[in-house]
Amino acid sequence: MKLPVLPSLIDLKQATLTAAKLETLLATIGKLYTADAKPWVIGYSGGKDSTAVLQVVWNALLRLERSKLKKPVYVIASDTLVETPVIVRHLSRTLDRIQSGATAAGLPISTHKVSPDLDETFWVNLIGRGYPAPYNRFRWCTDRMKILPATRFITDQVARYGEVVLVLGARKSESATRAQVMSGRRKVGEHFSRHCDIPSAWVYTPLEDWRTEDVWVYLLNSQAPWGGDNSELVTMYRNAQAGECPLVVDKSTPSCGNSRFGCWTCTVVERDKSMEALVDAGQEWLGPMLDFRNFLASTQDPARKREIREHRRRSGQVQYWGEGENKQIVYGPYKLDFRREILRRLLTAQAEVVRLGPEITEPLISVDELLRI
Repeated sequence: MKLPVLPSLIDLKQATLTAAKLETLLATIGKLYTADAKPWVIGYSGGKDSTAVLQVVWNALLRLERSKLKKPVYVIASDTLVETPVIVRHLSRTLDRIQSGATAAGLPISTHKVSPDLDETFWVNLIGRGYPAPYNRFRWCTDRMKILPATRFITDQVARYGEVVLVLGARKSESATRAQVMSGRRKVGEHFSRHCDIPSAWVYTPLEDWRTEDVWVYLLNSQAPWGGDNSELVTMYRNAQAGECPLVVDKSTPSCGNSRFGCWTCTVVERDKSMEALVDAGQEWLGPMLDFRNFLASTQDPARKREIREHRRRSGQVQYWGEGENKQIVYGPYKLDFRREILRRLLTAQAEVVRLGPEITEPLISVDELLRI
């Protein structure tokens, strides 16, 4: 297999993927798919790992006889409603291609976007309820905006079919912790493991032993079966110099920190290097969003808490931590006046994005969110 050159991204010569290994994987996927009636739910984020896992499942299904394609395969993508517009456009276009391609190929694959309910959105909680910008010890956004929407879809299928198989692009080489978690949930020789939070849901990670180099070798040496190639994906990674933000279905899934593609409002990381790289690469219209995100991050400065946050919690109680001279108030939600300032800055940023950038399909904050706030 000739290795393509991918400057400034990764050394593909370290890849270990071979044609024989790929052939074995495709055969295994076909056997597992036809072994029972459990529908499959593929977590798709639009990034390299989820694209690769969808592609191998798709190609495995193409090899099966039409009579064996009996159970559905749901491709679900999470839209937190605060995703970077570049990613939203890529994801929406790709989902349309996947659906059209699956229909044309006669595959039982359907695409679905899952989003948080109105009361769970970022702006309703941050501006409406005054929740502080998320940080490591208070990542209130993950449960509400990612885990709950995906869980609702999965549990709906469990209620309909009894059991489901969740197919993810997680890989052991992502981190030592990830490898330990994945290995600890399944007996040797088994392909599926029980989902840690959703009863009657199983997890299958077909690419778990692949390295990052293997993923790129596979993607760059094969056409996307739903049409086109993966050059757009490569360009997106190069421009943002980032990793992907996986579909989150439980709390063991790594967060989208460390400068990964994900929510443009993310304040868990100190800097959003992927957004900075996109702006530097010529996407200047994202600048107002980056400035707003940095403004939100600045509210985490301990010296500002007394100025911008209530001394009482949302329950009305005053909470302290520490003892004696070290005793300090645990500040509550943002003050009402400061929440008005956040909204003013957000609407200003939205107007600037509309003025400077390409046509965007969704506003930064929806009318429904404004009314709920």
